[in-house]
Amino acid sequence: MVIRLREALRQMDKRDAEGNPVRFKIKWHTFNRSTQAGGELKLLKQATILTSKPGKSKGERTAQAEEPKTKRNPNHFTNATRNIQCAESNEVKKLNIFLITEFNGQKVVH
Repeated sequence: MVIRLREALRQMDKRDAEGNPVRFKIKWHTFNRSTQAGGELKLLKQATILTSKPGKSKGERTAQAEEPKTKRNPNHFTNATRNIQCAESNEVKKLNIFLITEFNGQKVVH
């Protein structure tokens, strides 16, 4: 079975009835642009996608005063990356979407 990358990304972004991200199985290759190192195949059987502010859309603002920014904007769209979290260990991984090889047991094509 084959799935297109665009559809895999749509499924990654899905939410359940309570607004929590759905779990998925993903396999990808590692790569570090700075050191040109990588190529290791990684597999997470229970992963979820991370968003910057869970449960809030980009346009929503809170009533509290805004805190000063301490983190850089990850520019996921520009860098073609996503942050995912392992459900068992809560470990966060950043991956390049073009290095995804399998999603929920289906081979990913670009």
